[in-house]
Amino acid sequence: MPEFLDPHLLGACALIALAAVVRGFSGFGAAMIVMPGLSLLYPPVETVVVFVMIDLAANLQLLPPAVRDADWRRVVPMAIGATLCLPLGWQIIVAVDPAAMRRAIAVVVLLLVVALVAGWRWPRPIGRGLSFATGCVSGLLAGSTGMAGPPVILMLMSTPGTVAQVRGALILFFFWVGAVFLAIFAWTGRLDATALLRAAVLLPVYLAGIWAGSHLFRRGGERHFRRAALTILAGVALAALLA
Repeated sequence: MPEFLDPHLLGACALIALAAVVRGFSGFGAAMIVMPGLSLLYPPVETVVVFVMIDLAANLQLLPPAVRDADWRRVVPMAIGATLCLPLGWQIIVAVDPAAMRRAIAVVVLLLVVALVAGWRWPRPIGRGLSFATGCVSGLLAGSTGMAGPPVILMLMSTPGTVAQVRGALILFFFWVGAVFLAIFAWTGRLDATALLRAAVLLPVYLAGIWAGSHLFRRGGERHFRRAALTILAGVALAALLA
């Protein structure tokens, strides 16, 4: 049996399908579901490589409305910050215990979710400086844990803006982070045949889940977007603490 057709593949497909539906609906959340689960089945570095490849390819179907809806004044500084800091995340993962980092991130996310549920909002308009700093933190997290989402999601959801603007900004940001990741993988020789073939098998499952989630969003998901987003963040944070 080829190495990429391993006994864990069925479980990986189920996990990828769930993450894809969440991703299609909310514009985020897939990495926070996939990374903890898939890393139990495959080596952590390979997990990041496989997920980044399928997420980047699947993002293409979400880009057209995201390009139209997103607030580019926020997206561009975040993307620059993430580009500069993502490579540093690879160094952090070598020096810091991944379990301790995961739990620290989970605590911060839970505290911020509580603040957002209580109605807290960022008191001033978000400028380029804060957007850049948020992108830097997300880049560090992406490189060290494979999860770029929490800082960007929480920043965008704590400020005024339509659901379409928030969702579009998230889609564009994660697409860019995936592209930077792919460049790093190519440069460091991480794109081996096994990872490529495993990604090719999982991609159709991910694409189908993305389509289903996007369909749910178009059929009235805007009304439930904020609640669903906060529920996803809280659930993933609790799972990370209890793992």
